[in-house]
Amino acid sequence: MTLRWIGKAEEAIELTKKAIRLCPFPPSYDYLNLGNAYLTAGRCEEAIEEFKKALHLTPQNIHFFEELSIGYGLLGRAEESRAAAAEVLKLNPNSSIKSFTAPYVNRELVERWKNILRKAGIPEG
Repeated sequence: MTLRWIGKAEEAIELTKKAIRLCPFPPSYDYLNLGNAYLTAGRCEEAIEEFKKALHLTPQNIHFFEELSIGYGLLGRAEESRAAAAEVLKLNPNSSIKSFTAPYVNRELVERWKNILRKAGIPEG
């Protein structure tokens, strides 16, 4: 996680893929981390695939739907982005942009992601 937070997404991808490969039963969080690393690297299609794997293992995780919404939004797939955001609000009606936090050094990246969530229907809070 730290590698992607400081802008070293490609390194984070390789290490997370290795961790998944070495673990006989990787937890959903590993797929979320890999998806986030892909998202940070601008590799949205790959990110979405990892978020779907995470959701398959843990279908009620709000963070997985937030990230999925961002991935779809970055690809211009507004309807799918809104559908994922609707799942966020279904799981937690009090979700808001204010509650979305990400400790990335690149604050512009975080603001871009927040704007996607706004467009998808997550309220400001």
